[in-house]
Amino acid sequence: MSSSQPVKKKIAILGGGLASLTTAFALTSQRDWRSRYEITVYQMGWRLGGKGASGRNGEPGYGHRIEEHGFHVWMGFYDNAFKMMQDTYAELARKTGPFRDWTDAFKKHSHVTIEELDQGQRKRWQVQFPTGLREPGTVVRLGLFGYAGRMFKLLYKRLPDAPPHQKAVVAPLVRLWQRVWRTAFIALLLALALVEYFLRLGEHWVARRLGGARNAGARAVLTPLGRLLTWIVRAVRGIVEASCQIVAAWAAAGDVSDPDDARRLRIFFDLSLAVLRGIIVDDIVANGFDSIDHLEFKDWLRRHNARPESVDSAIVDSIYDGNFSFTGGDPSKPNFAAGVALHCFLRIFLDYKGALLYKMQAGMGDVVIAPLFQVLEKRGVRFKFFHRVDELVYDRDTKLITAIEMTEQVAVKGGAYRPLITVPVDGGIECWPSQPRFELIEDGDELKASGINLESQWAAPWKGRTRKRLVQGTDYDLIVLGISIGALSSICRQLVEHFPKWRDMINKVDTVATQAMQLWLSPNVAGLGWPLPTSLVVNYQSPGANWLDASQVIPFERLPKIGSVAYFCAVLQDPSTIPAAAPSAFPADQRHGVQYAHRRWIEQHAAYLWPALTASTGASAPINWDLLYDADNRNGAARLDWQYFRANVEPSDRFVLSSVGATRFRLRPDESGVGNLYLAGDWTHNKFNGGCVEGTVMSGLLCSRAIAGYPRSMFGERPFGIFGARA
Repeated sequence: MSSSQPVKKKIAILGGGLASLTTAFALTSQRDWRSRYEITVYQMGWRLGGKGASGRNGEPGYGHRIEEHGFHVWMGFYDNAFKMMQDTYAELARKTGPFRDWTDAFKKHSHVTIEELDQGQRKRWQVQFPTGLREPGTVVRLGLFGYAGRMFKLLYKRLPDAPPHQKAVVAPLVRLWQRVWRTAFIALLLALALVEYFLRLGEHWVARRLGGARNAGARAVLTPLGRLLTWIVRAVRGIVEASCQIVAAWAAAGDVSDPDDARRLRIFFDLSLAVLRGIIVDDIVANGFDSIDHLEFKDWLRRHNARPESVDSAIVDSIYDGNFSFTGGDPSKPNFAAGVALHCFLRIFLDYKGALLYKMQAGMGDVVIAPLFQVLEKRGVRFKFFHRVDELVYDRDTKLITAIEMTEQVAVKGGAYRPLITVPVDGGIECWPSQPRFELIEDGDELKASGINLESQWAAPWKGRTRKRLVQGTDYDLIVLGISIGALSSICRQLVEHFPKWRDMINKVDTVATQAMQLWLSPNVAGLGWPLPTSLVVNYQSPGANWLDASQVIPFERLPKIGSVAYFCAVLQDPSTIPAAAPSAFPADQRHGVQYAHRRWIEQHAAYLWPALTASTGASAPINWDLLYDADNRNGAARLDWQYFRANVEPSDRFVLSSVGATRFRLRPDESGVGNLYLAGDWTHNKFNGGCVEGTVMSGLLCSRAIAGYPRSMFGERPFGIFGARA
């Protein structure tokens, strides 16, 4: 037996977004990784995080305020993402600072306000989601029966009760009504349990004997079960209608505080039953969510008997808004693949742990990306900042990427760049700055004065740039391509020309621009006139469609007299033409357009959320701009110049859509077709295929598995699998 050590493989990770960092984290979580790999991350500009990056503005008067790409909240079903953060904070073992454990960095949030337009009238649909003790990142074996059970538990809690003054007379009828409900629920759950049992029988017993063929016998059993389910669904729907009529009658008599309860109850039940029927009739359990991605989600709901008022309801529209699911950023063109949307629907509302949402207590760069960077650097991963990837060179003979063409954007003093700064708050918070650390860059003062944005495709080139070529076999053996798909058409030009599947993916997997506004205000939320608990508001008037009260970050910024912080985010419609060549003022023009659009929104629509903004009512009422904090104390709308606006139009900043029919064109992390190239990002086929943190992390884990066989399992890989949520 040879005693020689195996040769280490050099891995070049291109791009420092969350998928890339997850890949590096998973690879380096193996005990023997140092004997197998050398890992280097190459990042354009000065910070990591991709679409999840944030920075601290340390310029005079800005108080190290947090500046995000858009607002971010984590969902309670982000099991893989939370597990990684739990491991990260445990490994850091911080002794000082405000974020020593992951529970310091993330706090539960359960109140959501869905804005709805009912017959031309604005109404607020308040939803307080139940909380629990379970933490995300724990194993929960749901399967179809488990999802259905949780759904019926929520439905049962929504059953109407008799008005107080009628309880003595109506109580026996209410008890009878609830027995009817329970009987219907038990019958439907039993049908679902039988369906799941016979499906498992067909998959795991007969399929082995038929070489993997589908079991005709099981199908013969499933067909009458599907008919039984349809009959029960119709019966339950009739009970729903009767319940809603009862609620409506009580509302008309003045016995129900909210007259919209009946309509919302009907919508809630109608959508739930349509979803359950669709899962069974379309055999989603066996065929997977991908099998219906050729359909648009609203069309799929209609196919399974959802009523028009349910399909076009605010609760459905809010899912589209939250996923920016509009072709070209045009709100009149909704486009959401049914399988991805259904997966989101089930996981968001039925599979969360602890709370529906978790608010980050500071910027995502502060509490997610910086800790990951610190752990990876401590483990031995190397980071090369200011390295822009220009092109991958493909060799048709070897079927390998034989070179990586790069631009080293600046010369760093001493050859090493330390990217983090320490914000002197509560023992110190290590964060990413909103600008490079110019003091560490050659001719940094001149670079700062030039205004060149090293994160922009359209920026003028800096004089300190140099061309750089990484060579296969010398500088790297394997590549992880973690750059977002919006930037890949030029970087992967040779792959697009050679591989039809690359050409299809680049052309079919759409992206969309987004826009964001952050406001710092003197009054707190109650002082602004918002009458409800601290909330996440969704589905309001664009561009202020989604409002997150981010006042929890105030203690971790260094600004005086701040009562509340408001984050807004929405889709941004693409202009008719987008310039391809640099330099161009396109990003700056888009940002100014975003600021102007939000000014008009504040003047016309913000008072609905914050009545205290105006001294009188009406769309033309003047705005009290003095409520906006401004260190320079400008007058009127000029105070907006101190606030933060962002147009995410850079190719790698664009949100990846889950468009109808596009799922089949996504490549898996191990499906590049090139021997030394692996893929990571929310644009890959990653078992979730939605543009969210969890899908991004799952892609990184799959990429690590493709390279090293680790991890062997992850949460949510088979959401309906016999082994439940973790296969």
